[in-house]
Amino acid sequence: MARYERFFGTLALLCALASPAAFATEPPSIGVTLNGLLGSYNTGQGATTLPLVPLPIFEAHVPLGRLSIDAEGLPPIGPISYDDGRGATQATRIGYASAEVHYAFRGDRYAIGMGETLITQATTFPTLFVRRMSSRVAGFRFSGRIRLQSNRAGHTDLEIGASPRMHAVQRSVAAVSVCGPQGCVPRYFGFNDPEVASLADVKLTHERPLGRYGLLYGIRYFNYVAHYPAAPRQLADHDRFVMPFVGITAKLGP
Repeated sequence: MARYERFFGTLALLCALASPAAFATEPPSIGVTLNGLLGSYNTGQGATTLPLVPLPIFEAHVPLGRLSIDAEGLPPIGPISYDDGRGATQATRIGYASAEVHYAFRGDRYAIGMGETLITQATTFPTLFVRRMSSRVAGFRFSGRIRLQSNRAGHTDLEIGASPRMHAVQRSVAAVSVCGPQGCVPRYFGFNDPEVASLADVKLTHERPLGRYGLLYGIRYFNYVAHYPAAPRQLADHDRFVMPFVGITAKLGP
C-alpha cells in the first residue's frame, strides 16, 4: 500500500507543477460511464484475479458558484461469479455511491472536496461453512482535483480521493447439518463482525465537447482494504482495480 501512496503522491506533485489551466464555468450535467473492471480480490485466503466486468457508473454535477455538488453511483449489480482461489466458485453483488461538495479556488485550477462514500456487497459461498457475507461500508471522503489541460478541444482533470476510515458491520450466514432418524437437513444461523476499511482512488478524465454533450474517457484506480478491529492483522478484504472507461455527459439548463 505504501508504494502506491508514494507513487500517487509524486504524481500529484508533478501535476501541481504543471502549467495552469482554468476550470471552465460549467452548467449542471448528468452522465454515465462504462467502466471495464480489471483487478484482484483477496479475503485473506489468497488473491484471485477477477474476470473483465463492465460496470455502469452514473454521475451528476450541480454548480453553485465556486461550490459544486458532485455525485456518482453504481447501482447494485451482479451477482458476479468468479474463482475463489480454492477451487470453488463464489458470486458477489456490489454497489457504490459517493457524494461530495467541491470548492474551486480563485484561478479555478484547483478544487478540493469532502463528502461521503458508501459501498455495499453481498457474497455467496456455495461450498463453505459460511454461505453468505454482506456489509454496508460507509465513511468520510475527501479529494483534490487539478485541471491539467483546457482548450476548445476539451479538458483533462486528475482527481485523487480517499476515505481513510470507513466502518461497517459484516453479516455472515453459516450452515450446519442437523441429522436425525430421517436424515440430515441444513440449519442456518447468523453472526455479525465489525469491520474498518479504507479506500483510495485516482481518476484521470478527458472530456471532449460535442455541443450540449461531452465525450468522456480515461482511467481509474481503486485500492480498498478492510480488516476486523478485533484482529487488526486479519484481512477481511483487499480489492485492487484498474478501470478504463468511456462515457457521455449531457448539459442541462439553457
